[in-house]
Amino acid sequence: MNHLKILWRFFKFYCRAKTKYNIHSPYVYGLAEALAEDNRLFYVFEEAEILREVLLKKAEQIPVADYGAGSLVNNQKERSIQSIAASALSSASECRRLFRIAHWCKPNNVLEMGTSLGISALYLAEGAAPAQVVTLEGAPAIAAVARENFNWFYDQSRYKSFRKITAKTSGHLNYFKPNTTIPIEVVEGRFENTLPKVLKQLKTIDLAFIDGNHRAEPTLQYFEMCLAHAHEKTVLIFDDIHWSEDMEKAWEAIRNHPKVTLSIDLFWCGMVFFRQESREKEHFDLIEWRYKPFSLGFFKT
Repeated sequence: MNHLKILWRFFKFYCRAKTKYNIHSPYVYGLAEALAEDNRLFYVFEEAEILREVLLKKAEQIPVADYGAGSLVNNQKERSIQSIAASALSSASECRRLFRIAHWCKPNNVLEMGTSLGISALYLAEGAAPAQVVTLEGAPAIAAVARENFNWFYDQSRYKSFRKITAKTSGHLNYFKPNTTIPIEVVEGRFENTLPKVLKQLKTIDLAFIDGNHRAEPTLQYFEMCLAHAHEKTVLIFDDIHWSEDMEKAWEAIRNHPKVTLSIDLFWCGMVFFRQESREKEHFDLIEWRYKPFSLGFFKT
C-alpha cells in the first residue's frame, strides 16, 4: 500500500516538475546541467558497483539496530548483508547524482547521516575529493562492514591493477586520485549522541547528506542542528522526502524555513541552500529533461 502512495506522490511531482528548459535562474540551470546532462562516466562508478554486486551476494547475518523509521522490506533484529544491500542502499543512479552534486559543490568537508554499507559515502568522497567525509552509523555491525568496504575500495595495489585493465577496455574517465589514507571516517552511535560532537569537530558544514531517520521530528532536529553550522555556500540534502506523509511535512517545514533561500525537490531527495544572492525565496521541482522531453520551456508551466 505504501508503494502505491509513493507512486501517487511521484505522479503529482511529475505533473508540476520543471526541466532545465523551464528554469531562468543561471545558478539552478547550472545545477540542473550538472545533475541531468553530465553523462561522463568515472572510475568510481564501476568500482563502487562492483562492490555493490559483491554485497548483494553476501549471505552473512549481522545484528541490526535500527533507530529510525524502519524498513519497508525487513525489520528483523538480524539481517543478511545481501538483504541490507538490496533494501537500504541508495540506488546506482542516486549515488551517481550524489557524486555529481559533491563534484559540483566542491566542499571542503562532507557529513553523511546514515552510512549503511558505505556505498553512498564512497560516491560522495570521490565526488568531493580531496574533502574529508564523516559518516554516521547507528548500528555497530553495519559500521564494521562499511569500514571493510572502504579498506577494500582504497587498497592501492588492487586499484592499480583494476585501473590498468579498465583503461584498455572502458571508456571511463580516469578521475580517481589515489589516496594514501582513507578519506572517510565512520562514527558509530545514535545520531543524537554523535551528531553534536561531529558538528563541534567540523565547526562548519559545506555539504551534508541526511539519510538516517525517516521521521519528521528527528529530521527537523537534525536540520536545526546542522543549520547552526551552515554558511552561505552550505548545501543540505535530505533523502526520501516523499517516503511518507510525515517526511513530506518535514520537507515542507525545512524548505519554508526563513534562512533557506533556495530549495530543490528532485523527488528522491530535497536540497536546500542559503545563498545570500537570492533576493527572494525560490523553490523548484526539478526533473531530468529525458523524462519530460515535451517540456521545452515554450509555454509557462
